[in-house]
Amino acid sequence: ASIIAIAFSYLEHKNTENTIIFAKSILVGVPVSYVFFLPFFFAKNLNMNFWLIYLIGLTLLVIGFFVHKYIMSLI
Repeated sequence: ASIIAIAFSYLEHKNTENTIIFAKSILVGVPVSYVFFLPFFFAKNLNMNFWLIYLIGLTLLVIGFFVHKYIMSLI
């Protein structure tokens, strides 16, 4: 899906520089978004219910958004 999004981005805007920034954003953003799933790996060991796991995952995702924003400001 990312490959298609990058191609359509270029076709729509005809701007190589913005398309490259978009591709870098995807490269950083996808792994950062995986932090949402971390609490699910530890849920059984810590004896957490679903909603607590989900809330922690969403909280980590919000933190991941700001990490993504910071990393992209460095690139």
